[in-house]
Amino acid sequence: MYLVGAIHDGCLVKRRREKKYEIQFYQKCKEWLENSVLPRIERVINKKPKIKGPRKGVYYIKFSCKNLYVVIEKFLNNPYEILNLDNNSQIAFVRGFFDAEGYVPNSWKKRKKYQIGFSQSGEKIPEVLEVVRIILERLGIKCGKYSIKPPKNFGKLKEYSFLVCGKDDVKRFFEIVRPEHPFKSFNLRKLLSDR
Repeated sequence: MYLVGAIHDGCLVKRRREKKYEIQFYQKCKEWLENSVLPRIERVINKKPKIKGPRKGVYYIKFSCKNLYVVIEKFLNNPYEILNLDNNSQIAFVRGFFDAEGYVPNSWKKRKKYQIGFSQSGEKIPEVLEVVRIILERLGIKCGKYSIKPPKNFGKLKEYSFLVCGKDDVKRFFEIVRPEHPFKSFNLRKLLSDR
């Protein structure tokens, strides 16, 4: 389920004529692709796709696997199905999503605030963001209200986000979800150890 969360820093591309079901992951941090995404892909498809790039500052992995494509597509089309999975699968999904779309605000360095955030673009509150929120609250991690940023350019979507605030909730998130993204997990460890 980690890859279902992590695909939010990637996409699915179906090439019907060629009968290709392509999965793509993109990230500025090559280390995250190498240590978290690639090993999981290898376990599922028994092949080791290459990490390519950087291209415009971004590394990427592209590969075809119809079975994995179908699973990821199922949960992208109906993220609420994730709530029917076992606890460990839900946590793995949140871990992958946080590693792809979560953030530790830079403000913690100056203001000493315990915060982490989740964001996603959409016309309305994205279902996947609501699913992440439900899972976190089931784990006893309180979530703040949604904030909405208007589109920066014409034709772009609004950005929805929510924060997890407070030392206890951020610590609980870190201990239960155990993010793997090297920069985000480093910032979280630093945030929690600085006090």
